Amino acid sequence: MVGRAVTRATARVAISAAVLALGSDAGASEAARGDWIVFASNDSPALGEHLELVEIGAGLRLRRVGDLGAGRNAAVSPDGTMVAFLAGGSSPTLDVMNVDGSGRRVLAGGLDENRQPIYDGASLVWSPDGTRVAFTRLGPRIGIAPIDGGKTVYLPDQSSRAAWSPDSRRIAFESINDVFVADADGGGIRRLAAGSSPAWSPVGERVALVRSVDYESQILLVDSSLRAPERQLTHGDRPSFEPIWSPDGRRLAFLRLTGETSLEVWTHELATGRERCVCGPMEVSPNLEQALSWSPDGRLIAVAGERPTVVTVVDPGSGRRSTLRPWPSREATAPAGWLRGRRFLLPTFVATDDRELVVMKADGTRRTVLTRDRVQDFGPAPSPDGRAVAFASIRKGRRLVYVRSASGRERRLVARRIDGQGSPAWSPDGRELAIEAAGAIYLVSAVGGPPRRLVAGGEAAWSPDGKRLAFFGAVGGRFGIWEIGRDGRGLRYVGGWRQPSFSPDGAHIAFQRPRTNEANAIYVMDLHGAEVRLVTPHGRNPAWAPDGRTIVFDTRDAIWAVDSNAANLRRLTDERGINESPAWMRAA
Repeated sequence: MVGRAVTRATARVAISAAVLALGSDAGASEAARGDWIVFASNDSPALGEHLELVEIGAGLRLRRVGDLGAGRNAAVSPDGTMVAFLAGGSSPTLDVMNVDGSGRRVLAGGLDENRQPIYDGASLVWSPDGTRVAFTRLGPRIGIAPIDGGKTVYLPDQSSRAAWSPDSRRIAFESINDVFVADADGGGIRRLAAGSSPAWSPVGERVALVRSVDYESQILLVDSSLRAPERQLTHGDRPSFEPIWSPDGRRLAFLRLTGETSLEVWTHELATGRERCVCGPMEVSPNLEQALSWSPDGRLIAVAGERPTVVTVVDPGSGRRSTLRPWPSREATAPAGWLRGRRFLLPTFVATDDRELVVMKADGTRRTVLTRDRVQDFGPAPSPDGRAVAFASIRKGRRLVYVRSASGRERRLVARRIDGQGSPAWSPDGRELAIEAAGAIYLVSAVGGPPRRLVAGGEAAWSPDGKRLAFFGAVGGRFGIWEIGRDGRGLRYVGGWRQPSFSPDGAHIAFQRPRTNEANAIYVMDLHGAEVRLVTPHGRNPAWAPDGRTIVFDTRDAIWAVDSNAANLRRLTDERGINESPAWMRAA
């Protein structure tokens, strides 16, 4: 990254020149468009990925017993002898090797003919006969790679969430809120039912899927031959999603929402309809597609937890559970495939606590480090005039919001009285900051002072006129994006889901939402929650450009941009590690 070999003083001069130069005649058009982006990054040469071997002992005690080397998104073959995984940076390859680390080879390259990389937020799925691995490229588009090195077959665009039939001859997938079935060679495609997140029973023709019923996600059972009527399995006013079959096909494990971000793990017995909460509430991995996995004997369920928790193993019969936490400086990505003998593979990566703020041109060039604090800085919010950046920072165990000049010469603490502060949002007039802390949004003067509690919620975004704020909340148990006046009046529900961002004209809101309960996607809606349209199927933390033509977002490992009409998707960064929370920055 630019700036690694630059001294602190030189870095200050570089960032000052990069931003302040926009005030010149040469940079006037760039300033008008806001063609600079600031984001948080922990790009580090020491970053490394590992596939760690975890063993479950007596009393569900978890311990690491080995390391198979670099890789992520691991999936173990049905016979437990091979591992498919992704390797490499932002354009990973699909590799396979024996469980002892030998015989490693590449099945699918990093980029396809459309320059689309393999998406590492989607699961790798082995066919039951162990001859093929289904994966997903950005787009999305499912690929089916034979492990003998044969030609990869692709399903149509907008296909995701592969689920194999027990005989390995067919594959179910979702596409734009419908579930389809195709032959394993990519032909014979037919629509099965409305819904998402298909899960094919390991025995028979039954496919579990998720569908919105009375405005809540519920799990239904559909016969793949369409000879039997549909059957709704879950009911109630709490969303249920991510079904996964037990190995014997008698039970389903699934997630059920219980709070703003808290989830419970439930099981459903097909024969009796009995449901049981076996774990929770807990903070589950943001990548819900990879959140649950059954052990081969059906006695245990692995649950991917929100960082820094690595993984929790649950005995659904007794309710006992055990949590494995990371080694120092390591974080987990998801639970991986189970091996024989109560062992499983756990993808981890070496993390760094040094997360800094970086500024770059909107095309990804002229990148310069803004902060070199050797702490975790995140959630940057440039001031309206471009002369300062507010951001959250973890220092000595406290998470507080600071304001720093664009030149890097000045830093000040904004609010001392509240801890646990999240990403700030600067009012358009530059006078106040909206700060998330302890489950509520506070307003505080940009020059510092006592905070004023506005409303319960988080992820605040100011309207362009500065009179209203959109935020994510659960007022009266109704989750989604809400709007409230700057004076605390006029609370109303808008729609959508999380991370709102107003368009420059104030007529639309971009937001992120799990696309059919998988990886987050970016959508745009009007101020009444209507006219919802998909902008890009993979992304989070959207931020609208000042000219309204572009939306920048992240996939956690990279910063991307897309035209607001969903065209011209492009990657702006290409590092490993974390690159997130982009924000547009005007000239100083």
